[in-house]
Amino acid sequence: MISSKVKHRFFYSFPIQLLIVLLKKNHLLLLYWIILFGWVTNSSSQTFGIPYLFLDPEYMATVGFTSFLIIGFATGSFIMVFNISSYIMNGFRFPFIATLSRPFLKYTVNNFIVPALFVLTYITNIIYFQINNEYQGIWNILSQVLGFIVGLSVMIMITLTYFFRTNKDVILMFGMESSDSDPNAPFARHIIDGDEKEKILQAITAQ
Repeated sequence: MISSKVKHRFFYSFPIQLLIVLLKKNHLLLLYWIILFGWVTNSSSQTFGIPYLFLDPEYMATVGFTSFLIIGFATGSFIMVFNISSYIMNGFRFPFIATLSRPFLKYTVNNFIVPALFVLTYITNIIYFQINNEYQGIWNILSQVLGFIVGLSVMIMITLTYFFRTNKDVILMFGMESSDSDPNAPFARHIIDGDEKEKILQAITAQ
């Protein structure tokens, strides 16, 4: 059986806490994801044909690598906008991230649950739709899925590269030691007094 200590660590892990905050506090962001899940699972807006724009997109009258590449770009953009919005709205709830180097990157990596679930759901429904509705062969389907993954990955890497160059963390702004540079150092060594805490919270909102 799973020990209570393991359950406690799992529940209070950063990714799970970000998911809980999304469910409890960020209902508008959650609504966007619900709408997208409805479209890619072909369970909503069928009358208007919206799911087909995701499951069988056309570019230059052709469904293939390029059309899914464009969908991948769009999905990657949406995921990064979601992460940026979540970071702005929820960063102050987790003050410790202000002591980390590249805080936005670490926030994005830990905020993976919903985007990853969406990507897996979307790819699964692409394969199912192309096999059962379009009667595509395995190589055509692999090409389509590859196009989506490439577009998604390129857009995310471009966005993160931009933030690598422009994101100012606490180390650069205040000359503080990042907590991840010394895992054994207690958090109290980095947060000394109330004024310094205020600076960290300001740093979160300024990024």
